[in-house]
Amino acid sequence: MKIIQNTDIKKLQETAALALKEALMDSHEDGVLLLLSAGSAFDILENISLYPLVFNNKITIGMLDERFDNSKDINNYIQFQKTNFYQRALDGGVNFIDSIPKENETIDSFSLRIEQSLRKWRSENKYGKIIITEGVG
Repeated sequence: MKIIQNTDIKKLQETAALALKEALMDSHEDGVLLLLSAGSAFDILENISLYPLVFNNKITIGMLDERFDNSKDINNYIQFQKTNFYQRALDGGVNFIDSIPKENETIDSFSLRIEQSLRKWRSENKYGKIIITEGVG
């Protein structure tokens, strides 16, 4: 586990973006599950857009802290879809765990769908790496 701390927000975002890029590059052949925090943690993704990345279908991206809501101001996956990082990943053939609630989906069926997606990823990627971004405040 690598924990990055810095009181300079800009420097922290740049350092975290570089560390995330390196982790993705080092792990993508074995399979990567990248779980993203939203909010200010998305700033890391904008910084990582400065680096060349290898995106492929061995990478799966989902949200770490999703909310059961279809609102574009609340649902983190909808907000993630607006990032340059998302577009580059989409163009590169990355898989996504869509955490937008479906029509008539209950919180229980939503939770089950997400859980099944995570379990399926693990069963298909026994040696794959799980990488998360976690923001605090």
